[in-house]
Amino acid sequence: MSRLAAMALAALCLTACNRGGTQVFLPELEQSGRIDLFCADIQDADDIRTAVFISLLPLVACTVDEDQLAEGFEPNALGPTTQTLRGEVVTVNITEGTVFDTLEASPGATGVLVAEQPTAIQVSGVNPDFVWVSSFSGRRLQGFPSPQIIGVPEDPDDPYPVIEPVELDFGAADLVLYEFVTGQPDEQNEDPDDPAIVTGYTLGTTGDRWLFAALPDSGQILPVRWEGEAFEPGTPITLPTRTCADVTPVAPSPDTENDYNRICPEAEQPIARVVKQVDTTITCLDGPAEGARPVRLHIDDGGTPDDASDDMLLVADANQPVIHRFELGTDGIVAEADPIVTGAPTSAVVTTPFVPASFDNELATQRYLYAISIVDDSVLAVDYTPNDEEGNGQFGAVVPVIAGVDVRANEEGVEGRNRVRSSFANARAIEVVTPDYELEDDDGVLEVPQSSLCGRIGNDVDEATAQNPREMRGVFVAVSLSEGNLFFIDVYDLNAPCRAVSGTNDCNSEDSVDAFASIRRHRRRLNAPPSEFIEIEGTPALVFNASQGTLDPDTGTAQNSDGPGLEFLQCPDALEEVFGPEPPTQELICSSTQVWSTLIQRWDATWEGTIPNSQGGLGRFATEPSNSDLENTTGRWLIAGDVPFCEVGVLGEGIELPGYPELAADAPPNTEYSGDRLLITGPLPNIASSEDPECESLFDDIEDEIEDFPVWFPIVRAFNNELELGPSPNPSRYTFEQVLACFTGFTEYEIRTRNSYAVVGTFTGFAHRVIPAGEDVVNEEVALNQCILDTARPIGCNRDPDSNEVLTGPFLQECSTPGVTDVLDVDTILTARAFPEVQYINPLVSFEIGPFQEDSQPTDATIAILTFSIFNGFTELLQPTGGNAPSLPSSMLFSPTLDELFFVDFQNGVLQLRFDPLSTVDTF
Repeated sequence: MSRLAAMALAALCLTACNRGGTQVFLPELEQSGRIDLFCADIQDADDIRTAVFISLLPLVACTVDEDQLAEGFEPNALGPTTQTLRGEVVTVNITEGTVFDTLEASPGATGVLVAEQPTAIQVSGVNPDFVWVSSFSGRRLQGFPSPQIIGVPEDPDDPYPVIEPVELDFGAADLVLYEFVTGQPDEQNEDPDDPAIVTGYTLGTTGDRWLFAALPDSGQILPVRWEGEAFEPGTPITLPTRTCADVTPVAPSPDTENDYNRICPEAEQPIARVVKQVDTTITCLDGPAEGARPVRLHIDDGGTPDDASDDMLLVADANQPVIHRFELGTDGIVAEADPIVTGAPTSAVVTTPFVPASFDNELATQRYLYAISIVDDSVLAVDYTPNDEEGNGQFGAVVPVIAGVDVRANEEGVEGRNRVRSSFANARAIEVVTPDYELEDDDGVLEVPQSSLCGRIGNDVDEATAQNPREMRGVFVAVSLSEGNLFFIDVYDLNAPCRAVSGTNDCNSEDSVDAFASIRRHRRRLNAPPSEFIEIEGTPALVFNASQGTLDPDTGTAQNSDGPGLEFLQCPDALEEVFGPEPPTQELICSSTQVWSTLIQRWDATWEGTIPNSQGGLGRFATEPSNSDLENTTGRWLIAGDVPFCEVGVLGEGIELPGYPELAADAPPNTEYSGDRLLITGPLPNIASSEDPECESLFDDIEDEIEDFPVWFPIVRAFNNELELGPSPNPSRYTFEQVLACFTGFTEYEIRTRNSYAVVGTFTGFAHRVIPAGEDVVNEEVALNQCILDTARPIGCNRDPDSNEVLTGPFLQECSTPGVTDVLDVDTILTARAFPEVQYINPLVSFEIGPFQEDSQPTDATIAILTFSIFNGFTELLQPTGGNAPSLPSSMLFSPTLDELFFVDFQNGVLQLRFDPLSTVDTF
């Protein structure tokens, strides 16, 4: 090679490197799956190449302050972590913030090879002598001495014992350890010359040890006894088959003002901030296949860690609407207990310790179970408080948790009022976190020590700190989301008595740093509240044709416009006036002030507006339906497979929309809807223009003239993949037969409302109850899969004010008592069409648009749009987990001993989080 060529090659290499050419990275952690924790005394642990293992320790040894440790005693908190891609276990040194890499000849982190696709790892925090790992593809259960997992040889001349693995017939999806502790692991050896210096800890001794593996493909749980240094597999336990037809859900009690909450201020607050009652219907959905599919296990200590008599094994089932339960004892699984009927298959399950019923009660009497529903990846909350001796209580009931609308739940056909979600993100893992939470046992009565309530409060600075929502002390549920964030569910907040307080506990201090504190059990934990409460932004406008009409707040009339204005109305009890005369004697626009459901968003009510997501490009006109079972009476159809019409909210004619007679004597009854309308939005096919002059003269400029001269047809019946159409509304201009002859191929189209306003929120969307009709409602007027309103859940009212009985009729009129004004439950009203001179109500807003003026009656070319924005809403507390890279949540582990949460991510390794305040302190 010439010198010039060599120089050119070197320059090329340098350019590639500087410009991001191909480089080789040796990741320490790669596709991490699960983590567990233990403690060990390791000398020179800060130098991972020369570290020397000394002894194993109970996990509590790793909580001692460094200045209290004797010289030469170096407890290190360790986190063995499964590596799904490489089939390894790599150990994180949490104390030193490093990953073990002890083999100089091996690039990257040093790991122990395990069977392919490890799924779970277990190690005792009391006596961590062994580590156990399950695998799915490798179909093995393996055990390793803990020093071997660390990668630091205890004695190079004394090889580790080889433990014969358990060969499984099916892959294991999860693994849990159940052991009996017969000794206390917190006996410290004190230096007689200086008792404050800790020189060592005594390992807790253990009795019977069991490992339970979940085998989803066989629907079994495999119990394995650990005999010193060997496995003793037991007989697999086949889970029973249960469907919605076989189980009876426990009826929940309503969510009432007596439930745990801390909402401030208490005086002169908007009425919707009062804790409102929320009921829920009982739903049940079976999974995708028959038979059990255990996917996640959880050891429940019954809320009493020192009493093994109430220990249970809980099994999340991905196919069946139950969580299986098994009683545990020294012989492993003792007996099957009654399952928890969740009403949905689940992918994870956790339980809480006992917590007080209210923030100002010290007695810890309540427990809860949380699970992830596979149906919609939301979180279910279950009452797990033991029933009394007479069997009274709601143990096992899925409780109502939402005060507000959940559009996504409605779209997915599930009960939105017993689901906790964060926007449209999916829950991937859950974990109960209990930072700074300890109970005292007073002769069998569990209680929260008074010193724990606002335990660090002693001056104004600390008080302000305690009111910071990120200062988390108590019991919470951490939920990892598919979009790379953690959100939290409030269960019991030790700092609640300090919220919205300035020197006193009156909850009404105007100078509080947390003026609008809002805490409620089973609700998302909220971020720092806004300084002003929910209100409307600026002045609403109503556009009419080419005129921008500003609405007068004293009269509701549209200024500088001939269009309609707003009418005065009565706000439903759950909504509050945000626009109208001052002082507020009459209302024009009402908004929800429910902090857990009200969204900061813009609302548009568009006359005969487009239904969101109803635009398609694969419409095909036909004289026969694609479904041969449908009766063809008109011979006019649009066949389209690219828009699910029922799912987006399309309705045909004759559907009754509910009225609201509670609000006024002249309020309308049920309204029979005239049906939506189909518009052609795409161009005429070129072949039609060239071969048929009539097609060109009729439809050639259809795109340019769509607003002035739209080509549309009324919808008689809607189905998810086809529409039955009525005759042309303007037959002298065009007919269906002409459209059929000219639009011979796929046609672009959209669906618009008819003789009504389409009401759309920026985030809420087009909230509706439209579903395909099932066989249970098919009759002479309703065909199978026809788009109808879902009346299976209550709509309109919820309780009779006199008897307090839950009212379950499909519409408000059917559950009204003559002469009695029912409480209108706006959370059940998902209506997306507003009519002139009719009060519009949905769970978040209410308004009434007045009539069109006599000389401005609507035509096909009429434009009328009401626009307003709601702001100063509350936001949920979120903790990022993805950083600058995409997040792929895998699992979480909270250590009550360390008071820390370890978040495991396939993409980003392991995150270490603390709660004083909530923050990520290290990433591995």
